[in-house]
Amino acid sequence: MGSLLFPSPPRKTDWNPTPSTSLPLIRDGKMRALMITSPERSAELPDVPTAREVGLPALTLEFWAGMLAPAGTPADIVGKLNAAINETLRSDEVSAAMTKLGFDAKIGSPQDFAKFIAEETPRWTDIVKATGVKAE
Repeated sequence: MGSLLFPSPPRKTDWNPTPSTSLPLIRDGKMRALMITSPERSAELPDVPTAREVGLPALTLEFWAGMLAPAGTPADIVGKLNAAINETLRSDEVSAAMTKLGFDAKIGSPQDFAKFIAEETPRWTDIVKATGVKAE
């Protein structure tokens, strides 16, 4: 699931809503989600539209994490790691935990992940340049 956007943060200006911090508040009726930034609607919040659906396609983004190996790692080792990671992500225990936190596992190949990173890099390069963000 992508980030959730709200009319205003609850009494704290430095609060950054994430699925794991927001879903309990939404479920308890203490917060109302206006949209999510993921490309597709969330199974956890099926009535909440995406940014694209409300006319803000540039706000489409998702939290993501992945595993990387050092350059030059033999393909068979990368394949074994990928198979083990995918198996873990498919397990009932991990799947349930991720769903509870509002995350969807994207199971795929090393090539899928490399393509995703290649597609994301120019976008974030442009954002860093436009905002002047500096590494600290």
